[in-house]
Amino acid sequence: MGDLSLILGTVLSQIAIGTFITSFVATHLLKKADPKDAFKAIVTAFVVGVLGIGAMILHLGQPLHAMHAFFNLGRSWLSREVLFYGGFLGCAFLYILFCKLSKEGLLKPIGIVASICGVCAVFVTSMIYTIPSIVAWNSANTPISFALTALMIGIPLGIYISKANELAQEGARLVSAFAFVALATTLVHVTTLAASVPAGAGSAHLLMSNGLFWGRLGLLAVVSLFASVTVVKAKDKTAYSINTLVILAAILIVAEFIGRSLFFGTIVRM
Repeated sequence: MGDLSLILGTVLSQIAIGTFITSFVATHLLKKADPKDAFKAIVTAFVVGVLGIGAMILHLGQPLHAMHAFFNLGRSWLSREVLFYGGFLGCAFLYILFCKLSKEGLLKPIGIVASICGVCAVFVTSMIYTIPSIVAWNSANTPISFALTALMIGIPLGIYISKANELAQEGARLVSAFAFVALATTLVHVTTLAASVPAGAGSAHLLMSNGLFWGRLGLLAVVSLFASVTVVKAKDKTAYSINTLVILAAILIVAEFIGRSLFFGTIVRM
């Protein structure tokens, strides 16, 4: 249950944050989404986020003591995760509440605070796992991969659920670019691990001998090519790419759950 809760908690929380920020930006900053449609995306992000934090709490040895993490903000990345992720969910809830109460003037500032908390939450969560004794985690690849999960899945979901059709083509391009970055950084990371200390080389061997590792790379490659080709060749580019966003999101959800299971399941300690 331990690894499963970590996989669910980290991936779902990042999806929630990426979806919220994408929908908020599309609605309030770019003015490309109707607030009523964007509301559905915000609610989706909040629900997914609650599921994510539920999974994280289950990972703790004593879930009822989770609130004690608030009292060590100066030294603990876990405490900072509780602060920022709790702030994100709290602001997302207020956003939903103010939408229902028709308090439009409060939505933008609340959304900005939620987005800032979300970005910080992704970063501090990644820092929890930059552990010196685990070479495979203790690198820039950890925060990069966590951020890419939020971007690759949050962008297509946020645009699609918000019905921000005008952003679909650009969204598909971004997803394609981020999938390529994820593919490239994964290859660089594994190559670097293989040439490092024995613990790192051991992790690299476990990854490269696992079929799921190559399957994930294949999925990332498909998204990189598929998004690029469809955006370029589609006659009705906006309409076609808005429909492809669901496909891209589904493929990337599978890819990132595989990636996170490998992240937690192929470590070798020094």
